[in-house]
Order: sequence, then C-alpha cells, then structure tokens
Amino acid sequence: NSEFVNYNEKQKKDLFNLNLRIGLNSASLNSTEGINSTRNTDFGNKIGFRIGIETELLLSFNKNKWAIIFEPTFHQYKSKKEVVTNILVSNTVEVDYKFIEFPIGIRHYFFLNNNSKLFINATFNNDILLNSSSISNGLKFIEASNFGLGLGYKQNEKFTIELRYHTNKRISRNQEYYFDYKSTSVILGYTIF
Repeated sequence: NSEFVNYNEKQKKDLFNLNLRIGLNSASLNSTEGINSTRNTDFGNKIGFRIGIETELLLSFNKNKWAIIFEPTFHQYKSKKEVVTNILVSNTVEVDYKFIEFPIGIRHYFFLNNNSKLFINATFNNDILLNSSSISNGLKFIEASNFGLGLGYKQNEKFTIELRYHTNKRISRNQEYYFDYKSTSVILGYTIF
C-alpha cells in the first residue's frame, strides 16, 4: 500500500489560456422587402477572413473539463448585387459589412489521451459595427446579437481547429427592408500562453 507518483499523468496547473485564432467565414446575406416578397435579394455566400484573440478561463473542478471563453473577433462581408426596385428600374447595391464580434460562452472538453481532446462550446455573440460598414442604397446597419455553436479538437495544449456555426441575425431594418446575416467558420488557433 505504498504511495506512488504517476509521471505520465499531466495536470494543467495554470487555469488561463490566451489563444490567437484566425480562420475563414462562409457567410450569406439576404434582404427581404417587407411589402413585396417578390423583390427579396440573395447577396450570395461569400468567403471572408476572421481574426481574434480568445481568453479561456478553465474551471478548476471536474479535471478542468469546463471553461469560460471570450473571443473578440474581426469579421468582414462584401458583396454587390443588381436589385430590381420595380418593373423598369434596377439598382446595383453594394454591401460592406465590417464588425467586431464579442462572443462569450462556455466550453466542455472530452479528453482522448494525454495530448489530445475534443471540445464543444456555445456562445452568445454581440457585435459592434465599424464606421466603414455601408450599404450603398442608403440603408444603415444596426448592431445585432446571435448564438454560436462550435465543435473542435485541441492537440498538445497548443493547436486547435474548430468548426463554428452562427445563427441568423438581423443587421439592418426599416419599414421596407430587412437584412439577415448568418455564417459558418473554420478556425485555427494557437495557444500563446
């Protein structure tokens, strides 16, 4: 019954991680005219980049399987579309949507072995528009919120890859038009410390 030390077992001592995260967004934007649904416009699915810094606070119970995450991230979506305003008239509408997203959420890890683990996370996302965001037909973007769900893999406590889905959010509205935006992201991460 003598005591022993397991030198193969790794215990993470620090409970805070700072992660650099870059990735690609596959995003779509649709406009809906409230009065006439025949003039709805699909601005198309566009690939854009994202870059952010994630802070992760590991919770010290249950073998550090739970964490709180916060990840300010820059996003951009650009598109141009010919929009029919009535039978004889059409306009080219250009959209340049730039924002910083502030997701906060919870993450759960599933340990595969000493060097690798899977994780899932859920986030609530709020955004702040950048001044350069614009819609060329004079409509204005508004700040909006949505939810995100992610599934990822972490290797050697350093490298991560994640697939994250963001629910629909309404980013512009007046009495005539609504703009709805949604995206899916592939994110690569590296733990700085």
